[in-house]
This record gives sequence, C-alpha cells and structure tokens, in this order.
Amino acid sequence: MIDISTIIISDHAIKRFVERGEKMKQSFKDPKQTLIQFLSRSVLAEIDPKEKVRRIIEHNFEIADYYEYSGWRFVVVKKILVTVERIKNFQN
Repeated sequence: MIDISTIIISDHAIKRFVERGEKMKQSFKDPKQTLIQFLSRSVLAEIDPKEKVRRIIEHNFEIADYYEYSGWRFVVVKKILVTVERIKNFQN
C-alpha cells in the first residue's frame, strides 16, 4: 500500500480521473476525495517492461511507480500523482 500522506495529487490527475470515470458512466460526488480513497487502497504494481521503457524515454527519463486498485492505475513520479489511467481489459 501507498502512504497517501506523502503524495501530492496534481490537478491533471483529478481531471483524468473524472474524465475516465465519465467514460465508464461513473460520476463522483467529490472526485478528489474518491481518488484519495482509491489511491489509499492501491498496491504497487508492475507494467509490461517494454511499456515501462517506452514511458521512461517518452517522459524525459523520469521513473514512475504504478499503483493499482479496482481497474484504476495511479502513476506517481517523485511523490506526485501525475495521472490516472484505466487498466485495459479489467473486469469489474
């Protein structure tokens, strides 16, 4: 699990969380609070090694940690939640 007290949540991450939730017909009364709850329940995860290398190169060689919870992936760089993704082919 992630220590949520050490993580800064970017506006971009909240925006992506809302957008991707809407695509799934989900709406959140308080998106930031819901995002914090999901992130606090997430666990460290690995992504495909080739995809990880591609992302490192694409993002100026910054290393990200990936956390997952209930079909959501949280991308954390230097203690900042930079974006939120949906995991492809995740079954709810």
